[in-house]
Amino acid sequence: MSVKGNLTVRLVATALLFGVSCTAAVGQIIYVDADANGLNDGSSWTDAYNYLQDALADANSGDEIWVAEGIYKPDQGGGKTPGDRTATFQLINGVTLKGGYAGFDEVYPNARDIEKYETILSGDLDGNDIQVNDPCDLLTEPTRAENSYHVVTAIRYETGVLDGFTITGGNSNGPDSWPFTTYGRGGGIYFHIRTLRWKGPKVSNCTVRRNSSVHYGGGMCHEGYGKLALTNCTFSENWAGAGGGVYDVSYGFPIRTPILTNCRFISNAAVKGGGICIAHSRPTLVNCMFIGNSADFGGASAHYDLAIATYSKCTFAANSAQYGKAISCSSWLYTRIPNIVRLNNCIIWDGGQEIYNDSNSIITPEPPSPGPTAGQEESSNEGNSIITIIYSDVRGGYPGEGNIDADPCFADANNGDYHLKSQAGRWDRNEGRWTKDEVTSPCIDAGDPKSPIGYEPFPNGGVINMGAYGGTAEASKSYFGRPVCETIVAGDINGDCIVNFKDLAFMAFHWLEDRGAANSNTIIEDGIEYYVKTDKSVYELGEHTEILYRITNLTDEEWWVSGLGYVRDILVEVKEGQSFRPVWSFGSEIPSLPGPGGLRLQPGESTEWRVPWPQFNINWTGYPWEYHQAPPGTYRITGVVDGYRWPPEPPMEIHTSVSVDITVVY
Repeated sequence: MSVKGNLTVRLVATALLFGVSCTAAVGQIIYVDADANGLNDGSSWTDAYNYLQDALADANSGDEIWVAEGIYKPDQGGGKTPGDRTATFQLINGVTLKGGYAGFDEVYPNARDIEKYETILSGDLDGNDIQVNDPCDLLTEPTRAENSYHVVTAIRYETGVLDGFTITGGNSNGPDSWPFTTYGRGGGIYFHIRTLRWKGPKVSNCTVRRNSSVHYGGGMCHEGYGKLALTNCTFSENWAGAGGGVYDVSYGFPIRTPILTNCRFISNAAVKGGGICIAHSRPTLVNCMFIGNSADFGGASAHYDLAIATYSKCTFAANSAQYGKAISCSSWLYTRIPNIVRLNNCIIWDGGQEIYNDSNSIITPEPPSPGPTAGQEESSNEGNSIITIIYSDVRGGYPGEGNIDADPCFADANNGDYHLKSQAGRWDRNEGRWTKDEVTSPCIDAGDPKSPIGYEPFPNGGVINMGAYGGTAEASKSYFGRPVCETIVAGDINGDCIVNFKDLAFMAFHWLEDRGAANSNTIIEDGIEYYVKTDKSVYELGEHTEILYRITNLTDEEWWVSGLGYVRDILVEVKEGQSFRPVWSFGSEIPSLPGPGGLRLQPGESTEWRVPWPQFNINWTGYPWEYHQAPPGTYRITGVVDGYRWPPEPPMEIHTSVSVDITVVY
């Protein structure tokens, strides 16, 4: 047992001696500092492990690993062989890795600042990488020939947390033939999650820069079934064949939708998708920025083979490509499966030729209804990609409700400041204060009036701003042609210092609206509780509807369901007049009688089924399947149990359901 383990035993024993009731100790902190000179056992900053691999070998679910500033390489410690390109920092299920600590020999060793105390996970095993001016040179630059294939990985069931690191120097230039070798994808980070629990790795506050991959995901390659969450991450100067910054593919499973929030894609390059390349996956990107990325197809982002991507409050600027400076949609090989791309409250300002849609594709100014549009040839529907853009500023214009074509008036694009100019006030990040400009951006108060304004400061006009700062505390303030009112006036909804019919109109438009409230319903039949809940009641364009379906056994005996049909199913129906029509469903595996499959619940036990509906309708008849953006309207979400129940004997056929209604608006 390690010293850390002995210390835990002593602490538990002491607690029991004083009559304190406690359980086995969990969630220990393991310290890592390359400069520590103590016992090298991870028990304190003084006795911290010098190598991160040693801490990973000592960690268990619930632990946190705190890593001090410095450079850490995957071929050091943990029994790894120096110079081993296959060595990688493997995330551990339930373990959180946190970088950015001051560490050993500092006055405040627990102080954490990820910029001041930069913690670098480096694939530069020989420490000889030279600087390159073009990310396209990373893959073949000679000093990177010995670099790690992957700096960080999560394989199969690992769903750990990575927070506050810089990941650099990965070079996936090796063979690529999954499942045997994957050394041609994910230079910085490679995730291939196989969990069926709809969880996945979480990466926060990380910078992924100067990594490369011969095939997919220079900065990150995300594959498999896990639900990835990226928050406050920056991908810069990475290169790959597809997805210079990120390559995202999840094999068409809509319940495992990646969520990217407040991420930055800066100066990445690829053949396809300079910033991000999306295939099959259903990601949602919120408050993200794509700046200065380049590719042949999709300078900022590329989509192929049934990618269903949603961009909300994002900024695209200074990206370049031969086909689609901002966005491209195309099919792959011979499948000709269409894509659905949705943008809301965005700024797309790359100099024109922003959107590329492959041949046989269509542009829809309004959300399309299911099925081919009137007059459209059935044969031309092969490979159609549907791009819907609303309430956005698009260089060169684009059809769609609320779209404009006007200079967004960025604060200082030459120096990477994409806040919107405002005569009422703009946040100056370099100065750490609000400043006023001589002009006001037309993107202020030009977003979707149905979108919540979130944390936008007063005066905010009562309408969200377009772009990556829309709905945030750094959103530029509204200007009404006169000095900003310094006093908040009761009843002044839009902040123009006047209470008038405009304020009444804003109030009436949002009267009694509570789209953030959860919506739920429950029933109890034969001692079994069925419960379904959506996270909100009203959804906007492209928002994933998070559905919780829970079944609880309230009886005093085991309850078992199996059958030839779905044991559990979630059904989405659209309201048409007085009736509902099925448009989408997701079910559990189909067990066969009389096998052991199905649903078993002991007395008092519950099971939960969480599924996001990504707001599309599907026609399962024929191949390829037809997908269509769900139009506005009322939808009924139903949780179903369908099968044969024990007890009683003989088995009883059951079909039980519970429903809630939601509203989709554009």
